[in-house]
Amino acid sequence: MRRLFRTYHRQFNFEIKQPKRLILEYISHQKNRQKSFLDMLTAFPLDFSQVSIKGDYLIEITIPTTGRIVISLNNNQDRLSTRIDAEIIPYYKGNICGLYFLTFFLSLLSTIGLILHTNWLTVAAILCSWAVFMIIFHLRIVWNRDQLREKLEAFVRDIRLQTGKTKSSYKSS
Repeated sequence: MRRLFRTYHRQFNFEIKQPKRLILEYISHQKNRQKSFLDMLTAFPLDFSQVSIKGDYLIEITIPTTGRIVISLNNNQDRLSTRIDAEIIPYYKGNICGLYFLTFFLSLLSTIGLILHTNWLTVAAILCSWAVFMIIFHLRIVWNRDQLREKLEAFVRDIRLQTGKTKSSYKSS
């Protein structure tokens, strides 16, 4: 089952002309920053409370209903720029548990339906319900992946813009 879900993962690479230290400082600053009411109304699609720094250079962005993004920061040869390797995982544990539950439920209904009435209409209804279930599940994961890609691109764009400024422009006193 894990191999099936791995086909939905996507890998992305970005390059930022700032060192890792500056990127991590900006992220920790954004996480610790006091949010105002006006900040909640802005169009930036990522809430930095969803960002967590794991280990030295591993960042994880978890969006509860969509999935997560795992970002690895790596130095380039010049040590003045950073390569960002990101992996989009467009599902969460609830998706997998829901898949198991719905598969069990549809299997149970299919078995009961075939026991009660075995004719071509029953078989056609069962096949259609399974096809609709698989199509909806696939489209949901693809939609989640697109949403996460947009959040990742906005995150990288924000880091590029903000870390290009001087340190004093985003450090609070």
